[in-house]
Amino acid sequence: MAILGRLLTPEDFGLFAIVASVQALFLPLLDLGLMPAFVKIPDVDEITSNVFFTLNLYCGVVNALLLLAVSPILWLIYGDLVLVPLCFVFLAAVIVESLSKQRLAIATRNRRFDLMMTANLAGLLTASAVAIALAYADWGVWSLAIRVIIRALILYLAYRLLVPRRFRVAGLSEIRQFRREIRFAASIVVGRLMGGVYQSMDKLFFGAIFGNMQLGLYSKASQLDAMPDNTIRAALSTPAYSHIVRHGDEERLARYLPLSNILFLVAGTPCLLLIVIGDQLIVLLMGPQWSSAGIYVQLLGLWGIGQIMHGIGAVVHMADGEMRSWIRAHVLATVLLACLACLAGWAWGAIGFVLGIGCANLVFWTYVLLRWLYGCAGSIQACLALARTIAISFLAVLSTGFLVRAQLDNVAWPAVWISQVVSVGAVAAFGCLAMLLLHRIFNRRQFDDLFRLVRSHLGYC
Repeated sequence: MAILGRLLTPEDFGLFAIVASVQALFLPLLDLGLMPAFVKIPDVDEITSNVFFTLNLYCGVVNALLLLAVSPILWLIYGDLVLVPLCFVFLAAVIVESLSKQRLAIATRNRRFDLMMTANLAGLLTASAVAIALAYADWGVWSLAIRVIIRALILYLAYRLLVPRRFRVAGLSEIRQFRREIRFAASIVVGRLMGGVYQSMDKLFFGAIFGNMQLGLYSKASQLDAMPDNTIRAALSTPAYSHIVRHGDEERLARYLPLSNILFLVAGTPCLLLIVIGDQLIVLLMGPQWSSAGIYVQLLGLWGIGQIMHGIGAVVHMADGEMRSWIRAHVLATVLLACLACLAGWAWGAIGFVLGIGCANLVFWTYVLLRWLYGCAGSIQACLALARTIAISFLAVLSTGFLVRAQLDNVAWPAVWISQVVSVGAVAAFGCLAMLLLHRIFNRRQFDDLFRLVRSHLGYC
């Protein structure tokens, strides 16, 4: 991200963000919630794997056809013909990715997260290297598009190597044997479709209202703010779900609160830090030409914290099979966020749009999670325990974040870049120690439960 940000223009990232956002609308169809359904099956055999491979393949084809159908609509709305061939690149990547899904599900079921990490690193590093080379050769937005298909190809090859299984396309009679699992998967995908809508509609609205250049700045700010959510929180959510879904009701409920604390401490804390120093961090990473995106990074830190709450809620609702209430929450969130963002954007421009959508996302998903904790996992005591975690983390990050900000002020990039990075790292470490100490003093019971859980499952995590 840092290197490409110095080689490409905000307009390039804006065009790419349009297609990526549309793809995100349909992305839940790519797995149809099949991986959680496959993980929940007590015993699997070759027929089961073939059925889920077939369903994943069909989902990829449907996803590709939807993207193909929407490509001329994007051209008409945004007025740029290059959006059509960009959609074709995403279409090819979708087909390739659908072929990897069942091997990913097998690795998840077997808790082989080391294999998943190896495949993802191979795809990320190779695709990024190719994209940087193409950007240096002035390929513009196509360097970002090629990166998508290269990553999908490398992931497919890596999973074929790491999970050497053969699959065949299953027949309809075999698929019908898994009606219950498919219904469970379908209930998940509806919630994810709504999630895709509410996570992408901000960029689609933002680009249509404020133009491609501002969308490029906003999309890069979103990418930076999504690193704690899409990377850290998502990486923790998968093993958390795989862990708790195999326990009984009482034992599962006892694990929800410690797992919620882990997710917020590890993923929510960076979001809080971005609120304080996000404007300087994006300049540090990508150069002074991105300084206009700084305020977006800070305001989207609020969105990021809301996404952490959303992620915690997704784990607990899926584990309990409460997908109807989760779908209703997504419908309400989509309407609420769209209305507030557009209203704030009309009143205060681009900054108002970002502030409105960030605050709405944070307040809504915090309410949903606390409401669930109040009703299902220990009543008001559970809500207060999580609220203490959030409050103490915010206090520690806010107090040390301004020290980090002072270290970044008046920096002559890149003359003292290394010394500033070392200084920021030292202050961030001090902030972590301060946060742990405050949790130990004011939130001792939950803190001890959290570390007891981590110690007992350290090898698994």
